[in-house]
Amino acid sequence: MAKTESDPGTAGADRELTMSRAMVDAITSEMHADEEVFYMGEDVQDYGGIFDSTQGLLKEFDRDRVMDVPISETAYVGAAVGAAQAGMRPIAEIMFTDFVGVCLDQVYNQMAKNTYMSGSAVNVPMVLTTAVGGTYNDAAQHSQTLYGLFAHLPGMKVVVPSTAYDAKGLMHAAVRDDDPVVYMFHKRLMGIGWMPAPEGPKTPVPEDDYTIPIGEADVKREGSDVTVATLGLHVHRALEAAEELAATSTSRSSTSGRWSRWTPGLSSTPSRRRADSSSSTRTTSPTASPAR
Repeated sequence: MAKTESDPGTAGADRELTMSRAMVDAITSEMHADEEVFYMGEDVQDYGGIFDSTQGLLKEFDRDRVMDVPISETAYVGAAVGAAQAGMRPIAEIMFTDFVGVCLDQVYNQMAKNTYMSGSAVNVPMVLTTAVGGTYNDAAQHSQTLYGLFAHLPGMKVVVPSTAYDAKGLMHAAVRDDDPVVYMFHKRLMGIGWMPAPEGPKTPVPEDDYTIPIGEADVKREGSDVTVATLGLHVHRALEAAEELAATSTSRSSTSGRWSRWTPGLSSTPSRRRADSSSSTRTTSPTASPAR
């Protein structure tokens, strides 16, 4: 595994990646480092994920570690929970966050609660990835942004990257966490050519592995008059608004939450893999409400 740092910043990074490529970069590294890490979901093998979330993984690993599953979220999310409790580190993808209603019992009664229900006998070190967002004519059942739903379910952490740099560091942190993490990526930030997107998600990304501590926000722009705390797509909208306000001499600070919920002290047993962390929290982010 390449050298791991905790939130090193983009200084010295000589490549730019889209958010999807940064996610795959982190997943590839984690799968090479630990054979217990595997990815499962709908259309994640040959297709590479409909939002490029697994593009290229099948070239690196076999079909036992990059697995297409039947259209049964209850079955495969439940299987991921069982695999995690048995010591593996699954990454299970729900293609659209709208579909979480099909398997919600597996998410909030099993994935999020089994550490507590077992009296700390087991951990559930898994990542649940899912795509959010709309405004590209995919209709009501494929366009929701359910940050608030997950953020209000106790027992798991929820992360939301807004740039490629965040996407890689948060994925490393999520896979290495000994508790369940929901990783929500906005489709319009992934760098897909046909998808309308703002300027900004494609950023320099270091070659080396690094983690971004879950629960620590990122100040994107300093200001003195107004503070906006947001996450995901709305980070870029807030920065655009800040530029417009600068012309009126209004100083606006914009803070990227990077996370929608953080439950500190969740692990019941010592970490089986060292996870980098930081004791400093620069700011806090409010729980996001569902919005496109």
